[in-house]
Amino acid sequence: MSENSTKNQGDQAHWLTPDWKREFTAIFFARFGVIFTTALLVVVGALVVIYYYPATYRAQASVLVRAKTPETTPRLLEGAQTSVQPASEADITSELEIVRSPALIRKTILSKGAQPDQDIGQAVKRFQNQLKTTVVPSSNVLRIEFYDSDPKRAEEQLNALLQSYVGFRQRIYSPPEDVKFLRSRAKLYEQELAQIHQQIAQQAAQAGQSPLIEREMTNNSDLERSLRERLMQARAEYARGAESLKSLEAALQKGGLQLFAFLKNDTMGRLAQQLALLNEEREGVARHYLPQSEELKGIDQQVQNVYSLLKNEAINILADRQQDQKATAAAIQSLEQSIAELARRNMDLQQHALQIGRLEQSAQRVDASYQTYLTKIEEAEINSAIADSRLPGEVTILSDATSSAELAFPKPLPTLIAGIVAGILLGLSLGFISEYLDHTINRPQDVHRHLNLPMICSIEKT
Repeated sequence: MSENSTKNQGDQAHWLTPDWKREFTAIFFARFGVIFTTALLVVVGALVVIYYYPATYRAQASVLVRAKTPETTPRLLEGAQTSVQPASEADITSELEIVRSPALIRKTILSKGAQPDQDIGQAVKRFQNQLKTTVVPSSNVLRIEFYDSDPKRAEEQLNALLQSYVGFRQRIYSPPEDVKFLRSRAKLYEQELAQIHQQIAQQAAQAGQSPLIEREMTNNSDLERSLRERLMQARAEYARGAESLKSLEAALQKGGLQLFAFLKNDTMGRLAQQLALLNEEREGVARHYLPQSEELKGIDQQVQNVYSLLKNEAINILADRQQDQKATAAAIQSLEQSIAELARRNMDLQQHALQIGRLEQSAQRVDASYQTYLTKIEEAEINSAIADSRLPGEVTILSDATSSAELAFPKPLPTLIAGIVAGILLGLSLGFISEYLDHTINRPQDVHRHLNLPMICSIEKT
């Protein structure tokens, strides 16, 4: 075993001796000078603090951090219930940081009449050193204290801080710049929405001043179907007329009574009947007279005259039908033009309807953004009104700053007691430390402890 380990064991045996009370007393009286001197110096220091340290007074106020309302909108204000969230530890810590923030303290100092060109930084540091913020245990209450040599001034400074705190906090969570920005954005969306509505009006004007394009397109489609039916009928009528004209022209070229039998005409019917009677009469006369007889020639002349009338009537009918055929062709052409115009009109209306539909979708999107900004503006204005009217918000000042004539520091009796206790403890600590670090031989036990030798005898000091 080495000498150091033996020495340490001796030290442990010295401190762990069963007669520790006697050992403690011996050490106390052996180091009484160190203990007494140290305790006396600490007590003297406490007395110096009591009589010469500047008197410090305290002003105190309290702030309650309330439950949070996630959003404040007109709809929620009108509703019977609003959703709330309890204040968290992070919320309370944030409020403490806001109270101690240099920006808030700077604003408070300037509100008391300080000039911006002064050394505000040093004033802010002094203010922070004089300010103390704590949280009341098991609550959402913040205790704010301010220390100053003048109790009245401490109260005024803390009240100024609380007044600045309300406005400063409101500016943080609902800054006026936000309202200005929201108004500018809402104005842009309002202008864009007005432009889109103007474009929709222009498209409607180009569509023929018709506000009901879909109805006009439906009417045009119905009219187009009706015109197509009429066109089919006209084309069929034109085809029948062309066939009739062809037959009539062929009959006129060939001649013969039977070729006009297909004509349905009263005059033609009478002439044909008269011609048939004349032919019967001629046949009867031809049986009794020679072909050169005057009787037969007279009948032949009558037949010829009636046939000429019949042919002339057929020619007139042919001319009338040719005119009717021309009118039918003109009607077909008119119907085709009307159908083409309706098709072009519907195509134009469809293009305008598509454009108007796209514009209306854009208008809906822009209007949704516009309404969102209007809602946000209302929220900001409501929050600002709540702060201005000091209605219960997320924080409430429970008590304004109050101060008393009682000293906050130094308090004579507690300071003196603390000095005596601290002096005794510090003196004892230094005494025992010095004893532990002292390796000289002052007592018989030190021989064995430091030299690890048996003690033969000891002579008392007289």
